[in-house]
Amino acid sequence: MSDSGADQREAAALAKRYEQRPDGTLRLGPAVETDAQPVVCLWLVSASRADGSETGAIRAFLIDAASHIGIAVAVWWVLWANGNAVAVPLGICAWVAASFVHRTLIQRATRTTLGKAFFGLRLRYPDGSYPSLWRLILHWSATPLDAVAIALSFA
Repeated sequence: MSDSGADQREAAALAKRYEQRPDGTLRLGPAVETDAQPVVCLWLVSASRADGSETGAIRAFLIDAASHIGIAVAVWWVLWANGNAVAVPLGICAWVAASFVHRTLIQRATRTTLGKAFFGLRLRYPDGSYPSLWRLILHWSATPLDAVAIALSFA
């Protein structure tokens, strides 16, 4: 399988990720024509099917986030109980590492995460292919920036 098609899909997805409003703020989602259906947020669009039924994507995200936080709390608690002075920074490092491994390496190997597996969801392109490891890493690293952009768009 050639990576040129995957590279083209990634470039197109990144180019359509944000639109700039007339006031200079960024909005998550592609630029839309005036007669087209507006895209409110890519996260919300991916959370429902065309018929309006819920996919479980939001609950899947919450399960994934809880598992990452649970690992961080477990690391912090074990270190804190043993009198380690750097328990909090190591707990934060464990949270970041658990999130990265789960959302990139494990998702690439199994095509899903723990939360998505509960709802039978898999991350894939409309043509049926799955994202590359590099694309998953880019998505994972862009997630905090997306959260900041969304928060700023409401300000």
